[in-house]
Amino acid sequence: TTLSHIRGPIGKQYDMLRSYLEELKRVSKNGTFMMEVNPATKVFERFYGFDELKNGFLVGCRRVIGLDGCFLKTGLKGMLLCAIGQDGNNQMFPIAWAVVEVESEASWTWFLTRLFIDLNVGTGEGWTFISDKQKYNHCCDIFLFHWLILVAGINECSFVGLMNAVSWLSPQAEHRNCARHIYANWKKQHKGDALKNLLWRASRCTFEADFDLVMADLKMECPKGYEDFMRQDPKHFCRAFIRTCTKCDAVENNLNETFNGYICIPRAKPILEMLEEIRAMLMERMTERSQLMVDRMDPICPRIRMKLEKTKLESRYCFARASLGNKFEVEGDGNRFVLEINDYVDDCFKKDAYENCYKFPFPVMNGEKMWPKVSGEPIKPPPYRRKRGRPKEASGAQASSQANRPSNKDSTIIRKERAQARQGYGLFISEATGNSHLRMPGSDRVIDIGGPSISKRQTRARNVVEVSLGQSSIDVSEPPCTQESGIGG
Repeated sequence: TTLSHIRGPIGKQYDMLRSYLEELKRVSKNGTFMMEVNPATKVFERFYGFDELKNGFLVGCRRVIGLDGCFLKTGLKGMLLCAIGQDGNNQMFPIAWAVVEVESEASWTWFLTRLFIDLNVGTGEGWTFISDKQKYNHCCDIFLFHWLILVAGINECSFVGLMNAVSWLSPQAEHRNCARHIYANWKKQHKGDALKNLLWRASRCTFEADFDLVMADLKMECPKGYEDFMRQDPKHFCRAFIRTCTKCDAVENNLNETFNGYICIPRAKPILEMLEEIRAMLMERMTERSQLMVDRMDPICPRIRMKLEKTKLESRYCFARASLGNKFEVEGDGNRFVLEINDYVDDCFKKDAYENCYKFPFPVMNGEKMWPKVSGEPIKPPPYRRKRGRPKEASGAQASSQANRPSNKDSTIIRKERAQARQGYGLFISEATGNSHLRMPGSDRVIDIGGPSISKRQTRARNVVEVSLGQSSIDVSEPPCTQESGIGG
């Protein structure tokens, strides 16, 4: 095809991955790069790499990671698994990504195992992971299985005996689920704006007493909806229950959605072009972000400053009573809270932390002509994956209806006729010419609007008159059509 001539054969790009991997290792000495190829079929399976982003994340970002996967939009399909953090300005900070053959327990486990080792997550204390419910939670125990094999050196065959140890060896990280995905599934059975507002109010409540009041309203409004909501375990997607140590109140996985949109164009390209374009895009992004705070005198990041000023403006309706020990009672909106005020803004939202994120230069690389030459059997691209089941085809009735569908021009005329009919115009069809005519309201003026623009059924339903060619008036055999004549079928 034309794209194959422009970009080169897809198989050649997979065969170049070994050289690409060696070039990455050359320019990034401490990076973690790996590729898996099926030893029997020599078919590509997985690719994982890049290290500078992980260093920036560890020194300047909060311990919050969003996990998600997105489809590759080539004929060979595949998935791109991503781990995205959040910098001090509340913007996305990509950490790592991997190309895998399919999104499954095995592929997520392979990706998470390497990611957690690189970031030194350990037992997970102080860490937060946000994902769609069916992804991270589904493979968490399997991840522990691989962690025990790779890190603890435990033999795979002894895993069955360690099942009881999962409960106390599993990571202590906080697992959050995306509230938007929870709502997307919940609303299939429970529709309506009232229920929607109650669910989002519950997910955004900041303390448990307020959450209980909203739950009482939901239970009264829809008992079945309340039961389904509680079955989702609100502790994983409601702000009233999330930990405050990570300084992040996100209950949606918008970080990954932003990154998926950011790399939308590269995802439609073959694997080598995709990986290189993502690397180049992020290299430019790192450089631009590193200059954002250079000339800024404010020690607080821009988005955090805007959020702080908005909060200060809203606090004018609050009343504070001071006590000894730098403690206050603050009343507002019918609530009272006890606060101990030390500093308004945490260090993770300040200029120094932000600059630490982007101080690690992204590796620069030569062109593929200068990549190291690596010998080995050619790597084959994954086979084309067809969707399960027979491809959908239009039925006989659907095909005939599409064939008889009026053209765009005729559809436009029909819409004009209906609009004019509502305004009191009279519609007439000439059997001699087949054209449509309009009689202007309150006069004998006739306008030829062309045609044919209506079906035979519509023609029979309308009052048909004969228009003689060459005559300046119309011979009306029946009273003209009016608004009640059913114009438009």
